[in-house]
Amino acid sequence: MDSKEIIKDAMKLETPPRHYNLLEIQCFLSIKQLVIMFNNKQITTENASETKRLIITKYEKNVEKIKNVESLMINLKNILNGEEEKEVTKESVQEALNTSFKLIKAMEELYGKQ
Repeated sequence: MDSKEIIKDAMKLETPPRHYNLLEIQCFLSIKQLVIMFNNKQITTENASETKRLIITKYEKNVEKIKNVESLMINLKNILNGEEEKEVTKESVQEALNTSFKLIKAMEELYGKQ
C-alpha cells in the first residue's frame, strides 16, 4: 500500500482498515499518534514533519525488504521446482545455493539476526 494512502487514512479514521497488513498497521498507528501529539501541541511542526518523514522512510524501506524476500523465495521455488525431468547439475545446485544465501541475508536485513 502507498504511504500517502496510509497517511490519509490515519488523518480521517480512528482505527486502521481491516485489510491492512501488520506493517501498514504499524505505520498507521505511528502517524495517528503523531497527529494526536501535534493537535495537543506536544510536538512542534518541525519535529512532527521530521518524525513523519522518519516513519514513512522506515515503512518504505521495510516494504522494499519484504518485496526482495518474496522475490528471492519465488526464484528459489522456481529453481527447485522447475521442469519435472530437469537434470541436476553443478550449476543448478550452485544457483539454488546462491539464491538461498541471498534469501537468508535478505531475511536477516528484514528481521534482524536472531
